[in-house]
Amino acid sequence: MQQSLGLYSIVIIGPLPAKALAALNAPGFLPAGLDNFFFDTHWLWWLALAAVAVALLWRGANVGNRRLRIAGALLLAVVILWILAAVVITTPRKQLIAAHYAILHAAEKQQPAGILRYLSPHFHYGPMDRMAVQYQLGTFLHSVKIREDFVRKLSLQINGATATTRFNVFSITADGSVLTRWTLSWRTTPAGHWLMTGAHLRSVNNQPAPPGFGFPVH
Repeated sequence: MQQSLGLYSIVIIGPLPAKALAALNAPGFLPAGLDNFFFDTHWLWWLALAAVAVALLWRGANVGNRRLRIAGALLLAVVILWILAAVVITTPRKQLIAAHYAILHAAEKQQPAGILRYLSPHFHYGPMDRMAVQYQLGTFLHSVKIREDFVRKLSLQINGATATTRFNVFSITADGSVLTRWTLSWRTTPAGHWLMTGAHLRSVNNQPAPPGFGFPVH
């Protein structure tokens, strides 16, 4: 039975993050919703609970209440363990986000292989299949010389083994800057590796991309 993880929107302004520390997959027996709740990043929850823990510790120390101090210490320990679990354990949603950043890192470094490893054998980009993209990708990356990519928005809709993402990227190249907006289709392999099955370029510098538009240029 497939489960939908729903729609997630992340607004990120800044350079690409460093490689994630995640090394373990989330337990397969957990439902998708709990999977994300336990092992995703929840800074607001963590800060709120940590504040409550500190308040309990402070209040317990002031009034000499041992139970309050113990409750505060236990809550603070739970928060720390929760943060560690979120850092170490990965989820399908984390893996999908990481795939986007890995593609952009590869584009910055002009490494076509780093992009192609995320493309399904059945990938299509307009009239171009994977073979056509593979043939042109190296020349394109060398010609535009992307210096840095900034993710402006990334929204994800995950439904079991498939996903659709909407992806806005501001790129600084040797000749200037370009803002592109994409819709990407994904499918996960049995091993949990996300592969892109299709890409649709929606706009370039806020102008709709013409039908059949090839690699984005400015």
